[in-house]
Amino acid sequence: MSENYNRACVEALEIIKYLDPSISNQISIDKIEELNNNKDPDYDFEINKNIPLYDNNFMPETILIIRELLNL
Repeated sequence: MSENYNRACVEALEIIKYLDPSISNQISIDKIEELNNNKDPDYDFEINKNIPLYDNNFMPETILIIRELLNL
């Protein structure tokens, strides 16, 4: 796996924490486990809660992961 992918897993997991439960509950446990197994343990990422979620600076790989998880 690439470093970007591993970091994107961290970002995606952080985004999932802020999703409405009606949306996040649609993501399978297997997919969450896959993200956890592939995340970069040394990469710290926090969502800035003072701005809209979409204005945070997410990596392009993160957006792709979220789109795949939500079937967008």
